[in-house]
Amino acid sequence: MLHASAFAQPFIKAFGDNTYGTSVRILPTADNGWMIFTMDSLVMTKFSNCGIPEWSKRYPLPNQHVSLTDIIKTSDEGFAVLTMYKYNNNQSVALITKLDYQGNLQWSKSYEDGIYRHWPYSINEDQQGNLLIYMNVENIQDNNVYNVINKVNSNGTYISTNFYDHGWVWGGAIVTSDGGMLIRTGNTLIKTNNAGIIQWDTDFTGTNYYKAPLEVSDGYILTGYTNPGNMVSFMKFNLQGNLLWGGLKVSSIPGNPPSLHKKNNGNFCAVFAKTI
Repeated sequence: MLHASAFAQPFIKAFGDNTYGTSVRILPTADNGWMIFTMDSLVMTKFSNCGIPEWSKRYPLPNQHVSLTDIIKTSDEGFAVLTMYKYNNNQSVALITKLDYQGNLQWSKSYEDGIYRHWPYSINEDQQGNLLIYMNVENIQDNNVYNVINKVNSNGTYISTNFYDHGWVWGGAIVTSDGGMLIRTGNTLIKTNNAGIIQWDTDFTGTNYYKAPLEVSDGYILTGYTNPGNMVSFMKFNLQGNLLWGGLKVSSIPGNPPSLHKKNNGNFCAVFAKTI
């Protein structure tokens, strides 16, 4: 069951369809409607701002598709979808699929190099319209693992790769307001400039579950859960990577933490799912 709400007249819209999966992303559209993408079944459905379904499309990605890891709305009102799939004896690779605002396929490109196995985690768009993939890679021959940012232009043409050596833990990355990136790999933050050069990095403890950070006006906020206890928790760092709030803020909510979303007034919010 999916729910949507409009700007002017609040409502709940519910429908059932056994082709829909359980991992859902909701993105606003240029006409004040909503795009709902089910990450595990690769179905995109467009809703009006009144919650009326307008069209629905399924995307046939490679047969050996493993997991769809991220989707973003792009500056041209389209969408960029990040997928990982396997081929040729368990070789994994990152695949970007670019859709226009009506969900039509514009291009789909993979970026295998024959040297590394890829585990992509997040996709972002910079101020120039380039797409940036954050992932971990493993060298096929010596099994060394690196954190990587791949940059491609708006047409999917490869631009550059930056390697970082901060361990093999999953995470996420965001483009920051100064044009750089903030990478979270496990309990490590890595801040780069717009050329991919590290400006600072910092390690922290006390929280697990490594979703991408959130930038606010005076710093960066992370979410995770405590171990032991499994309680949703929050941390904040300033723009120079110094820990704020005196350390970890622990909520009374158990379970895996949700993604964080920034509000226009500088606050942030999240949607929790809890079973009692």
